[in-house]
Amino acid sequence: MTEPIKLAILSGAGEEIDLGTSRITIKLSGDDTAGAFALLEFSIPPGGGSARHSHSSEAETFYIHAGSMRFELGGDTLEAAVGSVVHIPCGLAHSFQNAGPDTCTAVILVTPAGLESYFRELNRLLQNAPEDIDQAEIAALSKRYGLDFG
Repeated sequence: MTEPIKLAILSGAGEEIDLGTSRITIKLSGDDTAGAFALLEFSIPPGGGSARHSHSSEAETFYIHAGSMRFELGGDTLEAAVGSVVHIPCGLAHSFQNAGPDTCTAVILVTPAGLESYFRELNRLLQNAPEDIDQAEIAALSKRYGLDFG
């Protein structure tokens, strides 16, 4: 019988990714969970968030830890305050925005894992060309990871 993997990620630890409009900390990646899930912590300033999109491979479950977040899920709008949980099934078009006055922190469970690699690659693109980011490159990256921003 094999020994189960034991892993603890303490407060302040994890892989940091700065996307300019938000900061992501990868607490657990697919490498840590045999691909079952990724656990991400998003820190989103007022006005920040993500444009409407859908995922072809992953579901996302948001837990609002601090601040609040406005979600558009399909055609419905939802205001999620501290303690709220919002589950977004695979394929559902959605967007989210911090519409409050303070930074919002959300813990996001992504199932299965894989989206964390998209954020790593996007971060590399942004770091290599922060002024002249090639939108075609971002579109190709998004398509490769099954993200549809259309």
